[in-house]
Amino acid sequence: MPDPSLSVPELWEQIIGFLPTSSKCADLKAVALVCRSFTSPAQRGIFHTVSFVTWNRWLLVRQHDELAESARRFADVIESSPHILSYVYHLRLHNAGPGCYHALAAIPWSHLRQLYVQYPLPPKAKADLTRLIGLPSLRELDIRTWGDHPIDILSLCSTSLEKLSIAPEYQGEPPEAPPRPSLRPKILELKLNGTTPFIGYITELFDLTSLKTLEWWGTPCPDLDRFFLEYGQTVETLNLSDLRDDAWDDMSLSHFPSVTFICTLSKITRRHNKVLDTLPLDNRVRRLSFYAERRTPSEEIQDIVRDLEETILTRFMAVRSVEFTMRSDEFASEAMRSLFPTQRSLVERHRELFPRLWERKLLSVYIEDLKLE
Repeated sequence: MPDPSLSVPELWEQIIGFLPTSSKCADLKAVALVCRSFTSPAQRGIFHTVSFVTWNRWLLVRQHDELAESARRFADVIESSPHILSYVYHLRLHNAGPGCYHALAAIPWSHLRQLYVQYPLPPKAKADLTRLIGLPSLRELDIRTWGDHPIDILSLCSTSLEKLSIAPEYQGEPPEAPPRPSLRPKILELKLNGTTPFIGYITELFDLTSLKTLEWWGTPCPDLDRFFLEYGQTVETLNLSDLRDDAWDDMSLSHFPSVTFICTLSKITRRHNKVLDTLPLDNRVRRLSFYAERRTPSEEIQDIVRDLEETILTRFMAVRSVEFTMRSDEFASEAMRSLFPTQRSLVERHRELFPRLWERKLLSVYIEDLKLE
């Protein structure tokens, strides 16, 4: 049994000492090869996602210094072992200070594909952030802001960008729109907070003509219907999970002739039936996803779900799966436990509400990613 008080080098020496003398040379070579073969897979796992995160906004000054020091140490690691840089695919920055951005912007990134930025962004860090979002290797950009307008930054995105998620909470007057770039990133996946006052800027800065996935959440903007009409033709996955209830009143799905998956993870209302009726009968929808029904059954709710089931069975000829999902933390709450003491009881509730979907084996019930039935 090795002595627990030994230092790491001493421990390694003791382990090597256990090798039999007769074959020690061959065994040492084997150990060296095995350890070397472990190094690369381990480093790929360690450095796949690199995060510089602070959650306490009241201690930002001190934590900004700590994050800056961590970023400098990471830069030193890259300088001494440059091959590690090829393992870094995701970079996450949450409330990072200018020192952290500055240290990271100086790194010669080669394989970085995804950048997540949580604002507020210090003014001194903007130049460094523009260097990061302009990286030729970057494919995904996720910017979540408050109090800042990121248009001047978005105008400098790499043309290789394919996925964009932007969730600002900007309340002031939008700045002047930047000039339309001659080469625009062709966005395949777009996630937008509907409160944004600058949807027109997005359509100027990015090529959305090949959009495959669209997620819209929050409140609608005045140009929403025109936006759907112009850019909905190629969309295959439509996620309206967090759209406010009143946003459904003027919604039309007729602008999405190619859609195959519709996700509306909100409580089912009559508005959902009305909107689903706007799809043509020859639609290609194969999957529908709703939020699990957790309200106490009443005549009104039974009427709503009965109409929804009828709509699905009569208008969605290609549908193969109708999913109802509940978050795991909500299912574990005391309120839900009184309604659904077991996972099976959640399944039984939906089986009773949607008997024809169940009979045709179209119904699926999930808690997060765990399929119950």
